[in-house]
This record gives sequence, C-alpha cells and structure tokens, in this order.
Amino acid sequence: TLIGLCKQKNCSGIGLDFSSRMIDLANQNLTKENGSLRAEFLVRSAPEIGKHGLFDFALSQRCLGNLTNRKDQREAIENIMANLKPGGKYIMLEDCEQSHNRLNEIRKKVGLYIIDQPWFNFFFDSEEVASWQSSNNKIIKGPLTVASTYYFLSRVVYAKIEQNKGTDPNDLVYDSEINLLAYDIPNMGEIGAPSLWVWERCD
Repeated sequence: TLIGLCKQKNCSGIGLDFSSRMIDLANQNLTKENGSLRAEFLVRSAPEIGKHGLFDFALSQRCLGNLTNRKDQREAIENIMANLKPGGKYIMLEDCEQSHNRLNEIRKKVGLYIIDQPWFNFFFDSEEVASWQSSNNKIIKGPLTVASTYYFLSRVVYAKIEQNKGTDPNDLVYDSEINLLAYDIPNMGEIGAPSLWVWERCD
C-alpha cells in the first residue's frame, strides 16, 4: 500500500510491521522500483513518537484489529495520532463489529451460517471508538463500510447459490465470477467488517 501511495501521490513514507517476513516482502517489492521511490520499511510493533518527525498522514490497514483488547487498541490510536502534525489525518481502515453483525443478520435470513470473527482478530466497536475522541484527536469521518457490495455479493449471493447447489463451504473460491464482478460495482450499503474512519489531530 505504501509503495502504491508513493507512486500515485509522489510522496515519501515509512511502513511498519511487527512481522520481519512482511517487511522482507515489502523491501523486495520496493527493490523492484529501482530506487525511484522514497519509502522505508521497518520492523516495529508501533511507531516511536517523534523518532522520524511528525507526519501529514498515517494509515493502518486491518492491523490494529490484531490487538487483543480495547486498551491496547486505544493506546495504539493515541500513539499514531501523537506522530501527526497539527491538522494531520489518520486513515484507519479496520474491521468493525457492527457492520460485520449486519452481514450475519442477512446471512441468517437466507439460511447461511454465521461467520465468526477470526481467532486472531478483535473487531472494533464503533460506539466505543467514538468515545476515544479527545480535544486533540477527533473523528471527522466514519465509520464507513468500504467493501459492502463485495461482501453482499460474495458472502451472501454467491454463498447462497453454492449452498443451493450442495457445494461444501470449504470449496467456495475467492475468484468466482460473482466475486470478480463485485469489484467493478460501486460500494453500496453498510455490511461487511472492513470500515474506514478518518481522524484529525486538532491541537
């Protein structure tokens, strides 16, 4: 994602991941750009406040949902916000409990099984996230579901069609015709876990 942003926006950035393997893969991708991008990847569990200066933008992409409790999630957001310039924006793309539950309500109505949260995820509660705002850290947008059309077509329509055919749920494929079509249809509705919040540092 950082490599794509640097190419599209002609910006510089630092990418963090606690997994050294993920950082190795990111550096391999960066090498393919032949030194044309101003990006750096580091093995970190969280940004060190002020170590690299303050940033205009920060982005987490389905990352903080791997923290196992609300305290750690809140502290991670506060840490990210502390690394922003005044007026800086934090784009938080994480999984949301409420929109995930709305997907399951639709699945129940058509006779599909409930999709549990993966064992390694702890989805955000949008109401609790809203309570984490302060005079310095404000949510200016969200939560907005970002893959509602895809989740409806893939997790409800495609899943139900295949259930009616007798297909084992373990044999469903991510690149079915319906799933691929879903990528080309504008986002509609408010179902599916992936959600976006935009925070602003106001001090």
